[in-house]
Amino acid sequence: MSAHPAVIPKELLSYIEAHDPPRCLRLPHPRTTLPALFLPLNAPPSEDGLVGTSVIFEVQSIAPDARRSWFLGPGEVVSDGKLLIIAPIDPIFILIPLLEALPEGTNNRFLPMRDLADEIANVFTRSPPTAEDGSAVVPPIDTGDLSALGEIDCIAAALRRICDVKEPAPGLEVFKFASSNALEIVRAKVDRLATSSTFAAFPSLVRSLAKDDIDATCGDDTLLSQARIKAACDFMSQYLSPAWKEQLLASYNFDRLDLHMKALADEAQAAITRAEPEPKLKDATNAPNKKPKKGSVGVEKLKKVNVAGMSKLSSFFTKKA
Repeated sequence: MSAHPAVIPKELLSYIEAHDPPRCLRLPHPRTTLPALFLPLNAPPSEDGLVGTSVIFEVQSIAPDARRSWFLGPGEVVSDGKLLIIAPIDPIFILIPLLEALPEGTNNRFLPMRDLADEIANVFTRSPPTAEDGSAVVPPIDTGDLSALGEIDCIAAALRRICDVKEPAPGLEVFKFASSNALEIVRAKVDRLATSSTFAAFPSLVRSLAKDDIDATCGDDTLLSQARIKAACDFMSQYLSPAWKEQLLASYNFDRLDLHMKALADEAQAAITRAEPEPKLKDATNAPNKKPKKGSVGVEKLKKVNVAGMSKLSSFFTKKA
C-alpha cells in the first residue's frame, strides 16, 4: 500500500487509531461542481471514550511543481512528493450548490432528507459535470456517494440551518431550500472573519490589503472595514459558485472602497501618461537652413573634378550647322 504524508485533524486521527478509516466520498466541489474527495466522520457514542462526532472533511492533494520525495525516517523514502491536507468543511458549502441544482418544481417542495439526497443524485446522473472545454469529467461522480449524504448526521444538521423545516408527522422532518437562510449564514462567516482581530491572524488577507495600498494605520475606519469585508468575501468564495459570489458581494456596500480603487486607477493612468514621450514636431522655420544630406563617395568625388573648358553634355545633341 502506498503511503503519503498528510496533515490530519486530531479528532479524525483519534478515530482512525481506534476504528477502520472511513470511506471517502466523491462529491461535487462547492465552487466548480467538479468531482472532489470528502471524508465523512459519523462516529456514534462508544464506550472507549470517544464521544459521538459527525463532521465532514475536505481532502486536498498538494503536488510540487518538480519531482520531490519525502524522507520519513532511516531508510524510509516516499517517492511521491505530494502532501495530503484533510481539513473540516462546513457542510452548508457542499449542500448549497446541490440544492440549487434541483429542478424548480422539486426545489419548491418540502421533502424528507433521504428523498432530497436521491433527487440530487438523479440530477447529477442526468447532467454529469463537464470540463471547461465541454468534455466529460473522468472519473464521474458516483450517485451512491451523493445518496450517502442522507446518512451523515452533520448533513442533516446543516439542512436545518439553510432550509425551511416542517414536521408533518412525529419523527418526520421535511426540508425546502431557503437561499436567504444560506446567505445569512455565509454573511455571518464573512463578518466574523472581517473583524480586526480575526483578520489580523491571516497574513494572506493582510497582504491583500497592502496590494491595494490600504494600511491598517490609515485612520479611515470605513475604508478599512469595507476592505476587510471584500477580502473575506473573496476568501469565502473559494467554496461558492461564481453566481453566489456575486450575490454575496451585492449584499454589502463597498462605496468607500470603490472610490479608493478608482483613485488608484486614475493615479496609475496619470503616471503612465506622464511617462510616455512627447511626440516630436517638425520645425518648419529652420527647414531651409538644414545642412544638405551628404551624397555617396562617387558623387562627392565627381563634385571635385575640374570641368573648366569641357563641353556641356547637351551640346552633343544639338544640330550642327
